[in-house]
Amino acid sequence: LGLVQWIEVWVACDSPLLGALVDRWAPSVTGEHDKLWVRVLDPVAALAARRYRVPGEAVLALGDRGRDAAPLTVKLSVGSPGDVGTVVVDDGPADVTLGTAELAEVLLGGGSLASLASIGRVTEARPGEAARVDAMLGWSPLPYVTHHF
Repeated sequence: LGLVQWIEVWVACDSPLLGALVDRWAPSVTGEHDKLWVRVLDPVAALAARRYRVPGEAVLALGDRGRDAAPLTVKLSVGSPGDVGTVVVDDGPADVTLGTAELAEVLLGGGSLASLASIGRVTEARPGEAARVDAMLGWSPLPYVTHHF
C-alpha cells in the first residue's frame, strides 16, 4: 500500500465512500460524467411505470421545446410511498410546466425540478411546487450507471 501513489475509482455522487475516509479532503474529484441519456417518447407510460418516494398529486404540463405542439397536461397521483403512479391526461391548470428534456432529467430520480426552476428551465404555478413534485420524483440512492456504453 505504501507504493501506491493514487487510486482511481468511479462512484455514485451520493456514495458514502468520501464520508468513510479518515481524511475527507484527501481525494480529488477529476470529473463528473453522464453515462445514460433518456428521451421520453411516451411520458404517460413512463410516469405510470415508475415508483414514487412520497404520496401526492401533481398536474404536469409536458412540452417539447422547439415544437409547435401544445403541451400534454397529465395528472400524476401516488397513494403510498413506493407505489407506482396513476397518470391520466388532464386539462386543468398545471402545477409545473417542463419540457421533455427536463422530464428525462428527473424521471429516473436523479434530477431536481426545483434546481431546473431556479435556472428557468421549469415553470412553477406557485413558488414551491417544483420542490413538492421533487419530493415525489426523488429517490435514494440516486441512480448510478456502473459502466459506460
